[in-house]
Amino acid sequence: MRVPKAVGNNYILYERPGYLITVGPHWSGLLFTISLIITSTYFFIKNVCEGSPIATYIAIAFSILTLSALLAVGCSNPGFVRTSVPEGQGRRRFCEDCHLWIGPG
Repeated sequence: MRVPKAVGNNYILYERPGYLITVGPHWSGLLFTISLIITSTYFFIKNVCEGSPIATYIAIAFSILTLSALLAVGCSNPGFVRTSVPEGQGRRRFCEDCHLWIGPG
């Protein structure tokens, strides 16, 4: 089994050219959210969709759509956040709240 590689605060789970699966420093929140979606879908189907197979299929389809969107966002490459002033960008100041360089003004 391949061990995840740590890069900064992120962990790279799978990497090949043009394709990257990562999780950030708060991967436990992602797992907790997935468990909440699955649990709420189960109880919704159990208590609301008892006699209706169409409502059950619609609930399952929406929960799969929600989980796929969550995993697409949660496991995608977050990109790079620059912490230094780029060359030739003029005067900029560092924002202490968001830890980014912002333009003049």
